[in-house]
Amino acid sequence: MAENRDALRRSLLPGLLEALALNARQDQGGAHLFELGSVFWKSEANAVEQPQVLALAAHVPSGGADAAAAEVRSLQATLATLRDRFAFPATDFKQAEFPSLNPGRFAGFHPGRTGEILDGGESIGIVGEVHPEVASQLGLPGRAVVAEVLFDRFSAGGRQTPEARPLPRFPGVRRDLTVVIQGKIAGRDLVQVIRQLGGYTLREIYMVSEYQGPPMGAGARSLSFRLQYQADDRTLTNEEVSALQQGIIDGLKARFGAEVRS
Repeated sequence: MAENRDALRRSLLPGLLEALALNARQDQGGAHLFELGSVFWKSEANAVEQPQVLALAAHVPSGGADAAAAEVRSLQATLATLRDRFAFPATDFKQAEFPSLNPGRFAGFHPGRTGEILDGGESIGIVGEVHPEVASQLGLPGRAVVAEVLFDRFSAGGRQTPEARPLPRFPGVRRDLTVVIQGKIAGRDLVQVIRQLGGYTLREIYMVSEYQGPPMGAGARSLSFRLQYQADDRTLTNEEVSALQQGIIDGLKARFGAEVRS
C-alpha cells in the first residue's frame, strides 16, 4: 500500500508497467524491472490471502514481434534459473489457451503470446506479452513483456543447502554449451545431469536461453547454458576443461539424445 494508492494490490504488474512507461517518457526505454512483494486476494471463503509474488517486466522499444518473443524467452530462462537455484523440481511452462484462462487474472495479455507457469499441472503464474491496447493506454511505446509467479509456491521446494568453500585463489574458466533436444525433456533435468557430470570443479551453471521455433523442426528445442569451472588448488588447463566439457556432452547425448551446437 503506497500513499498514492487507494486500494490493496492484487498484482505487482500494473506498478511495474507504469514504471516502464515513466522510464520511456524520460528517454530511458528498454528497462528491465522486477519486484518481490505481497498481494491481496479474497478466497472462496471470503478470507483475505496475502501471498508473496515475484513479478518481472521488460520494455521492447523497437516494437518488433521477434524482439518481444526473445524477451519472453529471456524471462522464462530467468525463472528457470531461479527455479533451479531453489531446487524446485516441478515447475514448467505451457502455452496459455485463450479464452479458457481466468479473464480477471489474465486480462491485458496478448492471446497467442502468453504462457502459464505450472506446478504439477496447476497454474501458479503467467509469462507473456502485454496486449498492445494496454501498452497504449499506459503511454508505453513499442511492446512490453511481463511475468508473475506465486513465489511461495515457486520456492516451496526449499533452498539448496549452502556449501561453504574458501575464497577462490585461482581463476575460473567459463564455457558455453548449447544443445538441441527433442520432445518434452525439461531443462531442469539437463541441469541436474550436467551438475552430476561436471563434478566438484563445475562451480556454476546457468540457463542462458531457451528457443523453440523456426528453423528448428517440430518438437525441437535449443537450450543454452553457461558453465564455470574452477579448482581450489590450481588453475585448470584448457585441456582439463575441454575434457570435462566433453564428458558432459557425451553424457547428454547418451541420456537425452541431445545434439550439440557450436
